[in-house]
Amino acid sequence: MKTNKQLKRESIRHWKRMKKLSVEDIWAGKERPSPGNCAFCDQYYWVRDCEGCPVKKHTGKSVCEDTPYRKAMTLYKDIQFNYHRRLSDFRKAVQAEIDFLEGLSCE
Repeated sequence: MKTNKQLKRESIRHWKRMKKLSVEDIWAGKERPSPGNCAFCDQYYWVRDCEGCPVKKHTGKSVCEDTPYRKAMTLYKDIQFNYHRRLSDFRKAVQAEIDFLEGLSCE
């Protein structure tokens, strides 16, 4: 079992890769903001109500409610389904998620 610090590093690496995606990458589903691509979710998503996840400990809510993840996911889906969202807006939302994760306590 990985430590929360290791999971945090993996999650941040995932989001940094997300920030580099092109519209074509998003259309192809190269990498996506989803529980299947999150190191924290990999360990805690299937646990009752995300119990033990540092994100839940920080927000008090499960499934990443009240985090920048939600906006990034919405913008990703809008781009994916060609709703004419700007990639720059998506990248700003991704950076907000990176900043959130970097500030997360994982002790």
